[in-house]
Amino acid sequence: MKKTTLHQIRQNPVIRSLSLLKPYRTLVIGSYLTMLAANGAAIALPRFIQSVIDDGIRQADIQAIIYSSLILLGLALIRGLFTFLFSIWSESASQSVAYDVRNTIHEKLQSLSFRFHDGAESG
Repeated sequence: MKKTTLHQIRQNPVIRSLSLLKPYRTLVIGSYLTMLAANGAAIALPRFIQSVIDDGIRQADIQAIIYSSLILLGLALIRGLFTFLFSIWSESASQSVAYDVRNTIHEKLQSLSFRFHDGAESG
């Protein structure tokens, strides 16, 4: 089995792209955690709908219907909040990475000699 060298790892575009996220680690981790929480709330919703039907409607238990409906409402609000936070944090991280990439490219172009810019064709 071939041993992977550090040079090969650095040449991998996926790893190089993910390394740009390092300064925004907290946003990325927060995004993934809120995505998992939103999906967890979405998975729990059918269980509480079952509870409303089985415990409330079938047995004509108004207290169970109200209790389960309030839980459903709370889960929907939690899911909405986590989905909102996920979109804000993931978009913030991606826009920050794009800003960093643009600045890096700009710095590289500015550091090149006049001879390069004079000889390079564009457009």
